[in-house]
Amino acid sequence: MLPFFGPGMIEALNDLFRTQPVWGKKMPAASLVGKIVLTTGASSGLGAAIAEEAAFRGAVSILVSRNADRLENVERVIRACGGTATSYATDVTIAENCDRLRASVEQSFGVPDIVINNAGTGRWAYLEKMSYAEVNEMIDAPFRAALYVTRAFLPAQMARGTGAIGNVSSIACYLPWSGATAYTALRWAMRGLSEALRADFNGTRLSATLLACASVDTEHFEENRARRPVIPILKTHKSRVTTT
Repeated sequence: MLPFFGPGMIEALNDLFRTQPVWGKKMPAASLVGKIVLTTGASSGLGAAIAEEAAFRGAVSILVSRNADRLENVERVIRACGGTATSYATDVTIAENCDRLRASVEQSFGVPDIVINNAGTGRWAYLEKMSYAEVNEMIDAPFRAALYVTRAFLPAQMARGTGAIGNVSSIACYLPWSGATAYTALRWAMRGLSEALRADFNGTRLSATLLACASVDTEHFEENRARRPVIPILKTHKSRVTTT
């Protein structure tokens, strides 16, 4: 079952789904009819729900993930609801894959209006208890993946003069807790990327948005339940479609 967003998350997504900067204004839910929204890490959890919500608002929802089977299932769910979706099974921690993804998406659909960097992983653990391989995996996703995907699609957005980059992180990028060292450090890196892009976009019609989630009802938080700190929990409603 995919999580479906409650009111608090919907308001956060209104920021993610804006294709131009909006300063000091509270805007209604954004219609995405005619827009192209690309979401990485879209095979499950928050990424799948973001992709579903984008399609529900009328966008062409482009789903990206390494897990082909689960990605195709999310695509089927969106299509069953009457939405438009296309999936690309690829590893966006590899630069060459991002270039191929960009070329294929732009040839088939055009330049994405919104790119959402959601691909990420992470075990909550003290740094000394993690292997070097685990540390590298967490550097790859979310941070390297976000850098590579943004680098791939940003030039065309800049040439067009409009576009939006959304980076999904964690409340840990503002409120670190004990026992999640590498996880927290990489979420701060995602915050840094968002702030740096926002500075780069000053004076343009491009925008960068950071979504720093508290606890969300997804597999990631379930897997880390044993080390779950006392942090706010965002409740979710049921998905429009139940899958098995």
